[in-house]
Amino acid sequence: MAQSEPPAVNADLAIDQAVGSENIVVDDKDPIPSAEPPKHLLPGVARVEVAAAQLDKPKQWTLFTSILLFGFAYGMDALIRTTFVTYATVDFGNHSLITTVSIVQAVIAAAIQPSVAKLSDAFGRFEMFTFGVFLYTLGTIVEAVTINVAGLAAGAVIAQLGFNIFILSLDIIIADITSLKTRLFFTYLPNLPGLVNTWISGNVTSAVLTNTTWRWGVGMFAIIIPVCAFPLLVLMFLLERKSRKTNPGHRYPSLQSFGKLAWEMDWIGIMLLTSGLALLLTPLTLAGGSSSKWDNASILTPVVLGFLTLVCFIFWERKTPYPLLPNYLLTDQLVWWCILVTILSSAVYVCHVSYLFTLLIVSYDFAIGPATRIASVSGFTNALSSLAVSLLVIKVRHLKGFIIAGIGLALISFGLTYHYRGGTAAQHQHMGVLIALLFTSTNMGAAIGSCISGAIWTQTLYEELSQSLAPFGNSTLVPLIYASPLTVVPEYPVGTPIREAIIESYREIQRVLAITCLAISVPMLAFSLFLRDPRLSDLQTQPEAEEKAAEDGNRRQQSSGTSAWPLWGGEIAGPDSGPEPPFPIKLSGPVIKGFGRGSRELGIPTANIPPQGLANYPDLKSGVYFGFVGLRLAPHTSTSVYPAVLSIGYNPYYKNETRSVEIHILHHFVHYNFYSSPLNLLILGFIRPEYDYESVEALVADIKTDCQVAARSLQRPNWDKWRGDEWLSAFDWALVVTTRR
Repeated sequence: MAQSEPPAVNADLAIDQAVGSENIVVDDKDPIPSAEPPKHLLPGVARVEVAAAQLDKPKQWTLFTSILLFGFAYGMDALIRTTFVTYATVDFGNHSLITTVSIVQAVIAAAIQPSVAKLSDAFGRFEMFTFGVFLYTLGTIVEAVTINVAGLAAGAVIAQLGFNIFILSLDIIIADITSLKTRLFFTYLPNLPGLVNTWISGNVTSAVLTNTTWRWGVGMFAIIIPVCAFPLLVLMFLLERKSRKTNPGHRYPSLQSFGKLAWEMDWIGIMLLTSGLALLLTPLTLAGGSSSKWDNASILTPVVLGFLTLVCFIFWERKTPYPLLPNYLLTDQLVWWCILVTILSSAVYVCHVSYLFTLLIVSYDFAIGPATRIASVSGFTNALSSLAVSLLVIKVRHLKGFIIAGIGLALISFGLTYHYRGGTAAQHQHMGVLIALLFTSTNMGAAIGSCISGAIWTQTLYEELSQSLAPFGNSTLVPLIYASPLTVVPEYPVGTPIREAIIESYREIQRVLAITCLAISVPMLAFSLFLRDPRLSDLQTQPEAEEKAAEDGNRRQQSSGTSAWPLWGGEIAGPDSGPEPPFPIKLSGPVIKGFGRGSRELGIPTANIPPQGLANYPDLKSGVYFGFVGLRLAPHTSTSVYPAVLSIGYNPYYKNETRSVEIHILHHFVHYNFYSSPLNLLILGFIRPEYDYESVEALVADIKTDCQVAARSLQRPNWDKWRGDEWLSAFDWALVVTTRR
């Protein structure tokens, strides 16, 4: 058989070969049949990799300029649409239902995020972004022409679907083409127009509501959004078209794969999560008002059904092979701390701002323009602080300190809001908040925050108004103010007894909301202290994890036997500068017969060499390493060099009593028996300690991840150059090698 060619430079090909090959034979058994073909990337991922490679500097500038333009449009919409929706609910006589609409939006958005990511991988970034813009435009039109709250909610849900699809698509695109240390900056790039939008948003809302109605304020974005998205759509289309021409195999999924894709999207889980959250949270904002409805079956029944549905969701996610959140992530404490911090930060933000515009109009006597600007000032602080922090992160390369500082500032801001609540004397002071985070957990937090503020509003405001306005003997005034505060309250000027009584009622509501926000922020600060603080690299994926992650992973293995890699972290081992002492380490010897389980039991064949050479390295600890091997295969007299991952130790899962050196070569061989072949091993780096496992599946999962880490690590220039080291070809013995055909 002819000698195999050296491994391809492409790391993904090397990985595919490493985890898919079962053809290396290291004992006297018959060779294992030829391996199945390497797994290919999903079409959407494959096309974007080709497209990213085409992005020279001019195209990058064009791309990010287009993103800025689009960010200006949807950022302005996000700032002022809430104002128009508030007037819409007042127009329909259901002002308190603002949070009900928000809950439905947030619940839908939280549930669809994982599916959007999977669809983006399958169909492509351009296709999903286009679909998101279409849905957003359609939902906006529905909102603008609706005649009741139900239609408003339906349009809001459709628009929210579109918003989350195109926002997540943008984030995925940015992640595709940026490194870890610059990703935060470019992720916040669409927010930069908020530095301008915040101050002109009030003028826009005033002009719209003075000259027309809220319908045009909402509907105009059905024109603005597509127009501002057009340059970005054109650029993405051209890149994708060139990608298809370059790689014609990267087409859409076949019809046969649609069924599997639907299951992988976990549509049953999406339905259970969406309906469960909606049934549980929405009734909390509907009860209350002119008369308590908690004794009404129409309120209690959805709450009970929502709880039961969420129980079914948890049970389903534990059993389904394609859960919304992969099970291995649920074993990582870091994931849970991030989720908790994100949910609470979003909840406290939404709880604070849901009725802020109304409070500014009623309690502080602001005009529409200033009220809009103050309610939107978080967009300005978000854009300004995110710009500054993202630039600092590029230099510092750590995030945890900024997260803790941000939560601390939020606590201070809510304290100021509580202290200066209500009254017209402080109308231009102490109204700001700084919190912004991300997707699924953000939207779940938004749903919870809307639920909390809506429940407080509906359960408390009507009673407070009734008590404050009781001395005036006007029985019709309370329900009018409760349903349409923005039109009724301005009829009573500031300083009149009725207006002061109204302000006192809203002052109490703001007090309760401020206390609630403070109460939520305290555990959020506590949770943030448990976050790990890895150093962010220049690479697209996270480098090797902190030593603490390794220790946590080791303890987790000893207690549960599950895969260590969710805790261990990254996809790169060692610094970009190359091997550090004590590496490189040199071992050599003939390939000897091993335990015979690599190929047959694990599907990951190994070539063992005698462990005697380890005596020269008494401090070398047991674990998984990577490097290059020089291998001389008969009938050839030349040497072939291959990347490799290896285990040095006792293999706790198999309870070996003697130390062994087991090498898995990252190359696809066909029907070779390596027994007695001379092999030189150049160890360049350490990946992880060796662990015990409760199942062979967990062991295999970690070995495959080790292969990925080794292949990616050795691809870097300062590591790849070691494949030319003369020692790999320095054989001073000759052994007989048999070749099986």
